[in-house]
Amino acid sequence: MLDFAWTLTLSPHDIGEAARQSLRDAGFGDADIFDICDTVAFFNYTNRMAHGLDMIPNAEYHSFDRGDAAP
Repeated sequence: MLDFAWTLTLSPHDIGEAARQSLRDAGFGDADIFDICDTVAFFNYTNRMAHGLDMIPNAEYHSFDRGDAAP
């Protein structure tokens, strides 16, 4: 699944039926494949938007669980 997600991120034109079949062979169903593609695509979209628009994360939220004390 992670190889599929990596390929979908870096070279989506390389995803074809053989790649989807490899997921099926590993036990994933068509609904699972949809969820994998949906998650990868949304993650990539939001990160590209954030980088493209130079969005600054919310400082308070960004500090949670990173070893810093909350403000």
